[in-house]
Amino acid sequence: MLPIIYLSSFDTLEDKIKFEKLYIKYRKKMYGIAYSILRNREDAEDAVHNAFVRIADNYSKISNLSCNEIESYIVIIIRNSAIDIYRKNKRDNTSQELTENTSDRDNLSDMIITKELLKAAVKQLPDKYKDVLFLCVYEQHSAKETGKILGISESDVRVRLHRAKTVLKKLMKEDV
Repeated sequence: MLPIIYLSSFDTLEDKIKFEKLYIKYRKKMYGIAYSILRNREDAEDAVHNAFVRIADNYSKISNLSCNEIESYIVIIIRNSAIDIYRKNKRDNTSQELTENTSDRDNLSDMIITKELLKAAVKQLPDKYKDVLFLCVYEQHSAKETGKILGISESDVRVRLHRAKTVLKKLMKEDV
């Protein structure tokens, strides 16, 4: 059944009926596309919802398109919506990796890392890595916010964070 929230964007009954038909026709396909990207039922459902909100908000632009053009538009919208959620999840996971008590993939789970050892390793990092670590991990800014603060791109923030973690792992292994 079509959620009523989507219909609030429409003024005429005709547009509401057309949108409902569009919803019924494409919702399963959109879910399939979102799930293939996200591999998570809840996130795929969120992506479909976000996509339908965007479609409803921009319905006047697509209502006169051909069926093939509408389908192409919908595929692009759902793909972008799913990718947005994927990126958000990835950013959230990246900022949490360093704050977790368990170590990651490199068999560090058996080590006990003391505060002093970690502080010493962080002091050896180049300033550009320390800044990103401080802002992302300690201050818990997003990559976007950190990028604005440091005057670098969001992707540069993620790269520096990854490199900082790699250097920290090497330094921690050397000190143990």
